[in-house]
Amino acid sequence: MAFDKDYLEALEPVAAAYRDRIEEYVREIGELCKARGFALEGPWDISADNYEWTLLVWISGQVEDSSRAVSVNVVIDEQRDYEGGEGFGMNFGLTAYGPDGTTVGELRPFNFSEDVWVDARDEAAVAERWAIFEGSDTSNIPDLMCKGAKA
Repeated sequence: MAFDKDYLEALEPVAAAYRDRIEEYVREIGELCKARGFALEGPWDISADNYEWTLLVWISGQVEDSSRAVSVNVVIDEQRDYEGGEGFGMNFGLTAYGPDGTTVGELRPFNFSEDVWVDARDEAAVAERWAIFEGSDTSNIPDLMCKGAKA
């Protein structure tokens, strides 16, 4: 995707406004995993050409080689990355990956529907989407970690 100043100016405020909330959300998932005896590293902001945070989880209870970790990634999905075009859409997404990179769990409100994107310039729409994402039940994520570690 070519650099677009208007698009960047629409997404930057979303990332700035939700960065701390996303980091707290990932930490809370980490606490669920710690309660199961899993070892953790992170979360880290690994944003580069997107906005993304990650947490590494070892169900063994000991930090080992990162190639044996299950990762939980939260990203601000960008419509132009998925569909191209000129839209200003965004969504919040969570993906859990097994050590081999297999997706073991995913959460993206309204994924695969016409409502998947909200306009990043619409603060109320972004806030409503965050409330849906943040309000999701994350209690089964440690179980996904166990399945993912066996992948």
